[in-house]
Amino acid sequence: MPSLHNKNFKWLIIVSLGLSVSFFILLHARQLNSVSHNRLYHAAGRQGADAVLSQLKGELANIQRIITAKPRQIIFIDKNNTVQTYTFRFNTLWKNGDPVVTNVSSFNFEYRNNTGSLLVSSHKQLSKVASVAYVACYSSGKSSVFTDSRVAFAN
Repeated sequence: MPSLHNKNFKWLIIVSLGLSVSFFILLHARQLNSVSHNRLYHAAGRQGADAVLSQLKGELANIQRIITAKPRQIIFIDKNNTVQTYTFRFNTLWKNGDPVVTNVSSFNFEYRNNTGSLLVSSHKQLSKVASVAYVACYSSGKSSVFTDSRVAFAN
């Protein structure tokens, strides 16, 4: 059996570990690259970001039931009984775990009741939420774009 003190054996272990780490990094880089090419709209391409936010507005209009209502996340069931999740973190808007818009400097969901009053602790008052709005600011080229939307829905 080879001894750990044998120079050739140590070299074999180091090379094996190095190849394993390199393969792991290469595999994950390929996965991240495929996500960025297939599903990611950089806000620098304003039309792509606008398309995603327009889609979000349409999905908010089809809310059947809200599961989670937080300033940077909403989880809801739409009228097709599909669970949808939108989350803002790391300057990126994510849909169902996939990044959809990057270079977003700020993004918030706002929840209002039937009279239009802002629900500060909406996660504790889900039954009172009558409308959802998002407010976003993202980079497009050398300028910042501000956009907002308010969507009322029937429960």
